[in-house]
Amino acid sequence: MNNMKKHLSKYVIAFIVITGFHCAAAALAPLFIPLLGASPWTNVTDSTNTFFFFSFQDSTATSSFEGNENLASLNTSQAHFTGAFDNHNIHFTYAADADTSRAGKTYKGTINDASTIITLTGSDGLKPLPPLTLKKQ
Repeated sequence: MNNMKKHLSKYVIAFIVITGFHCAAAALAPLFIPLLGASPWTNVTDSTNTFFFFSFQDSTATSSFEGNENLASLNTSQAHFTGAFDNHNIHFTYAADADTSRAGKTYKGTINDASTIITLTGSDGLKPLPPLTLKKQ
């Protein structure tokens, strides 16, 4: 019985040590802080559409934001949106602007490591929208 307790205690200690190393490694993983503001972003398939993001909190991994899309190709001034980011993940929804067909449409996607490309998929209710890729200028 004592041998069994010794072996069991070795396994318990090994489990604790391995779990501790795993948790420590996760805690040391680099934190990604997106850099969205201060520069316009351009739709790579339509350079007449530019986007601006105004973060509520700078230099943070997680924040909400407001933004706008300049819609030169649609002869309207701007479409406004609100959203949030959490590390590489980003999402936003267009506001109910009376002068745009974008109201209520939602996009979600990822920000690349250099904060220079945002790749998005969109939806209008249940209907998917064409993918959207934004490049920082």
